[in-house]
Amino acid sequence: MDTVPQALPTKEVKKVYSSEKITEFSLLLNKLRTKVYLKSPEDSRKLNDEIIAFDANLKKNYNVMQYAMMHAFMGSSISPNHEAEILYNDFPGEDSVEKFINSLVEKYS
Repeated sequence: MDTVPQALPTKEVKKVYSSEKITEFSLLLNKLRTKVYLKSPEDSRKLNDEIIAFDANLKKNYNVMQYAMMHAFMGSSISPNHEAEILYNDFPGEDSVEKFINSLVEKYS
Protein backbone atom coordinates (compact mmCIF):
# COMPACT_ATOMS: atom_id res chain seq x y z
CA MET A 1 0.00 0.00 0.00
CA ASP A 2 1.42 3.40 -1.02
CA THR A 3 1.49 6.11 1.57
CA VAL A 4 0.87 9.72 0.72
CA PRO A 5 3.90 11.86 1.54
CA GLN A 6 3.26 14.38 4.26
CA ALA A 7 4.32 17.99 3.88
CA LEU A 8 7.25 18.97 6.02
CA PRO A 9 6.39 21.42 8.76
CA THR A 10 7.43 24.95 7.93
CA LYS A 11 9.60 26.83 10.36
CA GLU A 12 7.81 29.89 11.63
CA VAL A 13 10.00 32.97 11.67
CA LYS A 14 9.62 35.19 14.70
CA LYS A 15 10.14 38.82 13.79
CA VAL A 16 12.62 40.70 15.93
CA TYR A 17 11.55 44.05 14.52
CA SER A 18 8.55 46.20 13.72
CA SER A 19 7.90 46.92 10.04
CA GLU A 20 6.13 50.12 11.04
CA LYS A 21 9.16 51.31 13.00
CA ILE A 22 11.49 50.57 10.06
CA THR A 23 9.23 52.62 7.79
CA GLU A 24 8.95 55.42 10.36
CA PHE A 25 12.71 55.85 10.70
CA SER A 26 13.32 55.55 6.97
CA LEU A 27 10.80 58.33 6.31
CA LEU A 28 12.24 60.43 9.14
CA LEU A 29 15.74 60.25 7.65
CA ASN A 30 14.47 61.03 4.14
CA LYS A 31 12.48 64.04 5.38
CA LEU A 32 15.52 65.30 7.28
CA ARG A 33 17.72 64.98 4.19
CA THR A 34 15.21 66.95 2.11
CA LYS A 35 14.72 69.63 4.75
CA VAL A 36 18.46 70.15 5.23
CA TYR A 37 19.11 70.16 1.47
CA LEU A 38 16.49 72.86 0.90
CA LYS A 39 17.79 74.91 3.83
CA SER A 40 21.55 74.73 3.22
CA PRO A 41 23.54 72.84 0.57
CA GLU A 42 26.61 73.09 2.84
CA ASP A 43 24.78 71.47 5.77
CA SER A 44 23.40 68.91 3.35
CA ARG A 45 26.96 67.88 2.45
CA LYS A 46 27.90 67.68 6.14
CA LEU A 47 24.84 65.55 6.88
CA ASN A 48 25.63 63.25 3.97
CA ASP A 49 29.25 62.90 5.13
CA GLU A 50 28.05 61.93 8.62
CA ILE A 51 25.69 59.33 7.16
CA ILE A 52 28.41 57.87 4.93
CA ALA A 53 30.87 57.64 7.84
CA PHE A 54 28.29 56.00 10.11
CA ASP A 55 27.35 53.53 7.38
CA ALA A 56 31.01 52.62 6.74
CA ASN A 57 31.58 52.01 10.46
CA LEU A 58 28.58 49.68 10.67
CA LYS A 59 29.66 47.74 7.58
CA LYS A 60 33.17 47.40 8.98
CA ASN A 61 32.00 46.00 12.32
CA TYR A 62 28.82 44.01 11.61
CA ASN A 63 27.05 41.72 9.19
CA VAL A 64 24.67 44.61 8.57
CA MET A 65 21.97 42.74 6.70
CA GLN A 66 21.13 40.83 9.90
CA TYR A 67 19.91 44.09 11.46
CA ALA A 68 16.43 45.39 10.68
CA MET A 69 17.32 49.03 11.34
CA MET A 70 20.00 48.89 8.63
CA HIS A 71 17.13 48.57 6.16
CA ALA A 72 15.58 51.74 7.60
CA PHE A 73 18.93 53.46 7.29
CA MET A 74 19.22 52.41 3.64
CA GLY A 75 15.60 53.31 2.92
CA SER A 76 14.63 49.80 1.93
CA SER A 77 11.99 47.41 3.16
CA ILE A 78 12.57 43.84 4.27
CA SER A 79 11.38 41.28 1.77
CA PRO A 80 9.35 38.41 3.24
CA ASN A 81 11.90 36.10 1.59
CA HIS A 82 14.65 37.61 3.77
CA GLU A 83 12.87 37.92 7.12
CA ALA A 84 14.60 34.80 8.44
CA GLU A 85 17.98 36.52 7.89
CA ILE A 86 17.09 39.36 10.28
CA LEU A 87 18.43 38.37 13.67
CA TYR A 88 18.49 41.74 15.42
CA ASN A 89 16.37 44.87 15.52
CA ASP A 90 19.07 47.53 15.96
CA PHE A 91 22.79 47.77 16.58
CA PRO A 92 23.99 47.99 20.19
CA GLY A 93 25.02 51.12 22.08
CA GLU A 94 26.54 53.99 20.14
CA ASP A 95 26.06 52.06 16.88
CA SER A 96 22.26 52.23 17.20
CA VAL A 97 20.69 53.49 13.96
CA GLU A 98 17.68 54.76 15.88
CA LYS A 99 19.92 56.77 18.22
CA PHE A 100 21.98 58.08 15.26
CA ILE A 101 18.93 59.22 13.27
CA ASN A 102 17.45 60.91 16.36
CA SER A 103 20.75 62.72 16.98
CA LEU A 104 20.80 63.96 13.37
CA VAL A 105 17.23 65.24 13.68
CA GLU A 106 18.17 67.09 16.87
CA LYS A 107 21.36 68.50 15.32
CA TYR A 108 19.91 69.65 11.99
CA SER A 109 16.39 70.72 13.01
